[in-house]
Amino acid sequence: SPHIPSMHFNTRFLQTQKEWFGGGIDITPCLLFDNKKNYHNSFRAVCDKFDKKYYPKFKTWCDDYFFLKHRNEPRGIGGIFFDYLNTDDWEQDFEFVIAVGQFFMKFSIETISSLKEKKWNNFEKNKQLLKRSRYAEFNLLYDRGTRFGLETGGNIDAILMSMPPLAKWE
Repeated sequence: SPHIPSMHFNTRFLQTQKEWFGGGIDITPCLLFDNKKNYHNSFRAVCDKFDKKYYPKFKTWCDDYFFLKHRNEPRGIGGIFFDYLNTDDWEQDFEFVIAVGQFFMKFSIETISSLKEKKWNNFEKNKQLLKRSRYAEFNLLYDRGTRFGLETGGNIDAILMSMPPLAKWE
């Protein structure tokens, strides 16, 4: 359904000579998304339970990271993106990552459930396919994980599995 936005979520824990958490959530609606304000306010509330600086810092990081420079436009309506999170309180950092995941699960279930039966037309489907092209452009041009996988000889199919199955360019 074109009414259900594309949603991206991942978290990770990396350990080399240093260790840290990273991850993020962002959503990319292709049509007007009435729940945008609630999404951001609810996400801020989750982050504020851990550190009032997290939401503004991680939202800005998300907005900057998911910006399509070649088109001078954001990929979607944002969310948060963080990396290298290590406050020297592993348990609290892990609790934050868990809270981010729980927020995503609740938000995505509620969003999909509320929109899955909404009727759509060919005009709206075309808008979805065009928005998916922006998602594909971002993944191929800017996504750190995609670029790392491709540059290091990773499994191409696994690397590109996040690409939309259908997209359209004007």
